[in-house]
Amino acid sequence: MARILIASLLCIAVLASAGAGTADAAIDPLRNIQWALDAIHLGDLGRRPQQPAPAGQGVIVAIVDSGVESSHPDLRGRVIQGPDLVDGPGGPDDPNGHGTHMAGIVAAASDNGIGGAGVASAARILAIRVLDEHNAGTPAHVAAGIDAAVAGGADVINLSLNWPHPSAALLPVTAAMRRAADAGIAIIVASGNDAQPRCEEPVLPDRTLCVGAVTGDIRRAPFSSHGSGLGIVAPGEDVVSTWRGADYTSVSGTSQAAAVTSGVAALLAGLGLRGQAVIDRLIQTARDIGIPGPDDASGHGLLDADRAVEGAAQGTVAPLLRLRTAKRVSASSVRRRGLKVGCDAARPGTCRVRVRVGGVVVAKGERRADGSGVVAVVARATAAGRRLLRTTRSRSAVVEAGLDGAPGARASLHLRAR
Repeated sequence: MARILIASLLCIAVLASAGAGTADAAIDPLRNIQWALDAIHLGDLGRRPQQPAPAGQGVIVAIVDSGVESSHPDLRGRVIQGPDLVDGPGGPDDPNGHGTHMAGIVAAASDNGIGGAGVASAARILAIRVLDEHNAGTPAHVAAGIDAAVAGGADVINLSLNWPHPSAALLPVTAAMRRAADAGIAIIVASGNDAQPRCEEPVLPDRTLCVGAVTGDIRRAPFSSHGSGLGIVAPGEDVVSTWRGADYTSVSGTSQAAAVTSGVAALLAGLGLRGQAVIDRLIQTARDIGIPGPDDASGHGLLDADRAVEGAAQGTVAPLLRLRTAKRVSASSVRRRGLKVGCDAARPGTCRVRVRVGGVVVAKGERRADGSGVVAVVARATAAGRRLLRTTRSRSAVVEAGLDGAPGARASLHLRAR
């Protein structure tokens, strides 16, 4: 019989129950240590003018795992009770904690003044128990759990478990995955924690998304299986989420990376994407943090919620290079201190910035970008720019940037005389 392994490592720390929500304490107290949400640029979604962050409203994410503690304050009222395929009748309570951790990563309530926040904080969790208190289970239970997720109307299925070796005993799981994929459900699986040169999941290649883990410095986690079959990577080190007994804990593993990804999949499902379209979108918008193109360490790149959601409903993909710069700035400031430009590059390269007034380059600068986020490039005044910027006339300028041969980005700028 094939042996099931959970894709989480030992708990790093158990945090005390974090606060009791009040009207004056809407900020989640653990949010400032949830580095994973920042690493996938989840906060960027809410910073766009007139575009609030989507939260997965109306979406169901099935957690096929050790159960979920539905009474947890950050999950209460948001968990749909699926079957307990281990102990039979009764709700799928969580005697271990692993499934509860996954549920909180995906959909813990946000801005309620307690704990932390989930990636898709308005999504609902369908709890399906297939693992016992020791996180042991059978392929038959997992297959039945996947079928239960389909029957329960799931939009996304999270499988933070895996098998260290291929086996004919997994054929029922493969068949269940195929049925779920045919039903238009996005299936997210963990790559495994054995540092193998292959994804320990999926047992159904190409129709599920296999997710590996990165550390806080955006490098492949040493434990993360990688290589053949790896789709993308996501944060998987010291990820804080809900735990048994109304607690919160920090855990590392590709389980956590898969759950973070399932949360972003729920955001996309909330925008109308289904099944394979969700998986394709997550791959298309991942940030290429390694050598150009897919690689063994990071697959297609680092999960990016901001890029995935932007333009998803219209079927467009965020540009490879985006600029963040002030719309108005004084000419004297550019002449003396230069112009700071945020270079948001979705792959590594040198970001070269030029500021032009007519045909004159008045400032320029460059800086290496690692692809994981925004780097600040200071464009300093050129000799011609210092002469031109001394005048008292206001001018229109254009900020241009390029990334090692990639399509450039442009932004308009008004240079005030004072």
